[in-house]
Amino acid sequence: MDFEFSMSGAISNSLDRFKIRKLEGRPLLLPLNEEARPMDETELLVAVKEIKRVFRVKTNIRDACLDQLKQSLN
Repeated sequence: MDFEFSMSGAISNSLDRFKIRKLEGRPLLLPLNEEARPMDETELLVAVKEIKRVFRVKTNIRDACLDQLKQSLN
């Protein structure tokens, strides 16, 4: 077996855990000292307000985040 091939295979397999995966379904709230739970309506409104505040200037990112949030609710 070629050493270069075995090393590249080992490296590519070790990077699998860092792949970005899109989570689908209802948004979860991850509190510090509690278990993860689905967000209720008031928490969703706060999240939308914060997204709009943080991405006030970068409208393309803001719109993409809000669209993804809306799609996860449907």
